[in-house]
Amino acid sequence: MGWKQHISVSYIPLAWMPATREFYNQNEYKSVNYPYIDVFLNVRIKRARLFIKMDHVNSGLMGFNYFMIPNYSYVDRAFRFGVSWKFL
Repeated sequence: MGWKQHISVSYIPLAWMPATREFYNQNEYKSVNYPYIDVFLNVRIKRARLFIKMDHVNSGLMGFNYFMIPNYSYVDRAFRFGVSWKFL
């Protein structure tokens, strides 16, 4: 069991122009300090490994102002699970 945290600090990010597929400098948007938190659980039972993971647990708890660059937000909350099994 564990957690992973990434903190985005406040800065002026580059903006994205889809028409030219390039980033460019901008001065209108300043990102905010925002923690991005994932929690996970890994279990090993004999030859099988199981995991469950919740990405971006704090999505919506601190508002919805989590943008990487202007108009492009971080990924919302997601649940993942999986199994890895050795047969031999």
